[in-house]
Amino acid sequence: MKNFLRSIFIVVLGSNLAFAQPELVSDFNAGAAGGISEFNNRGHYIGDVIVLPVIDSEFGEELGVLKDGELQLLKDLNPGAADGSPRGFVTYDSLLYFIADDTEAEEVIWSTDGTEAGTQQVFLLPEGEELFWNLIPSEEAGLFFATFDSLYRSPDGITYEGILSNVELRDPLSNPNSTYCLFDGGIAFLRDRSQDEELQLWAFKDSLELLGIASYPTILYKYRGLTPVSDGLIFTLEGSFTMNEGEGIYGYVAESGSLDRIPNAPPALAHLALSSNRALFFGDGDFYVVNSAAGPAEVIISDVEPGVQFNQIPHAAANNRSIFLSDDPFAEDLRVSQTAGSIFTTSTVATLEVPNFSNFLAFDRFVFFANGTFNGFEANIYYVDTENPVAQLIYAYPDGVTGFRSVQPIGVQNGKLYFASDVDDTVGRELYALDTGIDDLVNSTEYIDNGPQPELQFAGEHFSLAYGEDLPVRVSAYDLNGRLIRQWDTRTNQTEKVVPGKGLLVYVAQVGKKQIVRKYFYR
Repeated sequence: MKNFLRSIFIVVLGSNLAFAQPELVSDFNAGAAGGISEFNNRGHYIGDVIVLPVIDSEFGEELGVLKDGELQLLKDLNPGAADGSPRGFVTYDSLLYFIADDTEAEEVIWSTDGTEAGTQQVFLLPEGEELFWNLIPSEEAGLFFATFDSLYRSPDGITYEGILSNVELRDPLSNPNSTYCLFDGGIAFLRDRSQDEELQLWAFKDSLELLGIASYPTILYKYRGLTPVSDGLIFTLEGSFTMNEGEGIYGYVAESGSLDRIPNAPPALAHLALSSNRALFFGDGDFYVVNSAAGPAEVIISDVEPGVQFNQIPHAAANNRSIFLSDDPFAEDLRVSQTAGSIFTTSTVATLEVPNFSNFLAFDRFVFFANGTFNGFEANIYYVDTENPVAQLIYAYPDGVTGFRSVQPIGVQNGKLYFASDVDDTVGRELYALDTGIDDLVNSTEYIDNGPQPELQFAGEHFSLAYGEDLPVRVSAYDLNGRLIRQWDTRTNQTEKVVPGKGLLVYVAQVGKKQIVRKYFYR
């Protein structure tokens, strides 16, 4: 029996609930062939539209847009039937940047503002080189990307320059997002120098800086999980087979410049950067949090089924909290948990009898997910309000429905959840809309107590919290994945500048016990 150190809520689901029914948005790729990829389908917000990859037999896999509930082709990036395969989307300087293939089967970096006219090629990669993985946006230092051999930076989103050669931003198993992260206004990354039996930790903001070196005795060591914490960086170094000398979690303390192993922290099989400058790790059957590069580690969930969390922990961040899969995705009693980074803020939000899990999707303070998504199970769709962390069932597919019933949440628009599914094998995998029944998604994102109400007002590049009293107020700006972007300690009726160049953000103002949430798009 699993021992969850803080299990507050277990979801109890009735069997006689009445649900709104999912509606097919369109048979985008007419006939039984699907219009949405099973493996490349994530939606990305830009203003009030959602951009996502779509498929059609005439133009292949290209760039689509969901606007006011209608799915359309945004741009045929690779003209003709060949695939453009748009991927690696990131937000930088109020635009979506992404990677796509051109007619010469070479990779091109594009940007879009959500319109066809505003979707343009930015630059080609150096001749003969291919991108390793994602683009890496840093608000202060520029847009970074790496090939299999070199690191590059675009300071303006238009031109680029070489930063360092003989560096690979991947771990020995080629897992993405594992050996680099944003740090101190720029980026940090690990550089393997196996010929010298050392792992180098570097950073770049205005210039390159070697932060520290971790030595290891053989080339069979693995490294992963570079993550920022409150006072520096941490990563894991793991020995292969029985060679475990020097393995564990290492912390780089920025103030002292020291790089040492953290006490009582075993090597991590998986890691997750929490929105509060803390890191969640899984190793030796436990989930634990590290909030300082000097340690120690704090176990928040123990005795988890072994061998389940391989290099990425399925999760979503919202409202400064993280919802994550804290169990084997094929377990009979599937656990989903929420944490704000300590044992006291960790609880079980759902225990699900049916295995097979979808992705998580965050929108405002809500997180959506599904289980029973393949292998013939009946799929169920849930949401979690992070202010009241108990999973709520919003739809359960009935017995006998055709298709595999896969459910992959893609985005929320006008109060509806949009997801890809192959529930109907006559149309293939297409986009569906489901009325969530969540009032705050339909009417307002304000959730404050009774009494005179403050108003969060925006005017051009400035905002203020209008109120009848002069009171202290804290305002926080989050992106749509729930990551904290900036925070102000100010007063009511005082003007402050918005975060420039970040596009659509969620602003949360806290004055006394009152909390106001508004979305604002910087143009």
